[in-house]
Amino acid sequence: MKLAKREKDKRSGNARLRQRAIDKLQGAPIAAASGLVATDIHKQLHALQVHQIELEMQNAELQQMRTDLESSLARYTDLYDFAPIGYFTLDRKGVILEANLTSADLLGMLRAELIGKHFKRFVLDASEAAFDAFLYRVFASKAKETCELPVLDEQKQAFFVHIEATAEISGQTCRVAILDINKRKLTEVALQQSQEALRELAAHQEDVKENERKRIAREIHDDLGQNLLALRIDIAMLNDRTRHSHPRLNKKTEAALAHLDATIKAVRLAINNLHPAVLDLGLIAALEWQVQDFQRRNKIEIDLAMGEINITHDDNLAIALFRILQESLNNVIRHAKATRVRIALCIEDNKLFMKIADNGIGIFPECRRKANAFGLMGIEERVRALSGELIVESGQAQGTKLTVAIPLPGMAGKDSPGDRR
Repeated sequence: MKLAKREKDKRSGNARLRQRAIDKLQGAPIAAASGLVATDIHKQLHALQVHQIELEMQNAELQQMRTDLESSLARYTDLYDFAPIGYFTLDRKGVILEANLTSADLLGMLRAELIGKHFKRFVLDASEAAFDAFLYRVFASKAKETCELPVLDEQKQAFFVHIEATAEISGQTCRVAILDINKRKLTEVALQQSQEALRELAAHQEDVKENERKRIAREIHDDLGQNLLALRIDIAMLNDRTRHSHPRLNKKTEAALAHLDATIKAVRLAINNLHPAVLDLGLIAALEWQVQDFQRRNKIEIDLAMGEINITHDDNLAIALFRILQESLNNVIRHAKATRVRIALCIEDNKLFMKIADNGIGIFPECRRKANAFGLMGIEERVRALSGELIVESGQAQGTKLTVAIPLPGMAGKDSPGDRR
């Protein structure tokens, strides 16, 4: 079908060319010749002239087509050679068959020197297996494949490149494009190092803050707390002695005792907020105290489930999980509008899991992106400082569930369904 169509187009083109030649010949003078019939001579001469004009026109068209093709070839050769991306043609073994000038410049060689060399020669030894796997995928999948590898130029200077390759229809060669991404990689490394330094600084600041809290709480307890206790004992004694002899003074001492008791209670609350003494008793005792204190102050039902967990005493772990639970419960009060909270603590696969779920309104996606939303950010940083993982699951009107997973190298535990409330 295609061949018949091509023959038809060719005949049509020839017919148009002949008609153009006839039109050009119209009106041209024809010389007479003796011995031949004038009509025959006229016909033959006319046919020869038409054919001559056809050949001249065909030659002109071919010359123009050749000029156009040469111009297109030069233009596309320039685009190929001076493209900002290096181009190669490789065979199945990775041998370089073709290369543009940019690729030669990237590798610090002349283009003629590249032809015939194995591309793997420029790949770092540690990445040769990765390149072999990449080249195998290119010819096996017939789709575009990508990878990022460190390569060496002729001066043995390493730099990262992004590689894209597609197998040709023949299946024997592939087209490869490489882009120098060394600056991007260096920026990524610098950014990663900066983020790691910030995390270490944040963890150090948390340690400093906890130590300062502990010091202030101890000083308040040892100084202010003891002085208030001594003052209360003195006022209580004065109250007893004035009960019958000085009724009006007795009322004043009773009022002073009431104010002093309120002050002592506020001081104890401040000490617990700074550094609860129960933290010194271990993680389990601290979490139980946190739950009981929250229920007493907020009247929200909490289900606390903890298995028979045996954890080596670790101040950093206990403080981190205590603060995570504290921040999570504060979020429940401030944002969730929940009536019930479930807390579970268990050890699986040598990891400590703490799961906190509420039945509140959930977290809206835009709320997590607020500029001053530091609650979850602080929790995430505490978890990351312990090489852990934080998973937040939430939906509108579906509540929120936080899962904290902390690795416990060298520690053991047993999971039991026992509940402690």
